[in-house]
Amino acid sequence: MDESFELVPSDWWTSREQLQAIRRKVFILEQKIPEADEFDDTDENSSHVLVLSEKRDAVGTGRIEATGKIARIAVVAEYRDRDVGTAIPERLIEEARNRGYDRVFLHAHLWKLAYRRCLQAWNYKTVKHGTNSGKRSPVGHFKQR
Repeated sequence: MDESFELVPSDWWTSREQLQAIRRKVFILEQKIPEADEFDDTDENSSHVLVLSEKRDAVGTGRIEATGKIARIAVVAEYRDRDVGTAIPERLIEEARNRGYDRVFLHAHLWKLAYRRCLQAWNYKTVKHGTNSGKRSPVGHFKQR
């Protein structure tokens, strides 16, 4: 990751305004996701990561839910070419290991984001999820230490 960025573990209560601002910009304004669909009760019980620029501006975020689901990875446009989008899931996977999770899965637009390289390095496989959705998610399993 670019040395001018810092990944800060956080939670919804500590960084709510910054987390919302990033996700609002990326998901609601850019991707036209309805605001009612973007913010949910899961935010309150998830571990979040906040990416700060060297000027201390919030430029990225992601969360890991209690189920092991990594989601809501968002990076503002002007920082997408700086490996921020790769560093976020790496940090969240580290958090999952620290919490003793035996597996995680990633919910993301893989064709838009630079995760393919990471998924291969992390030994993930793609699996179908949902009963009739046909959607696929990368799932990684950890060996118990």
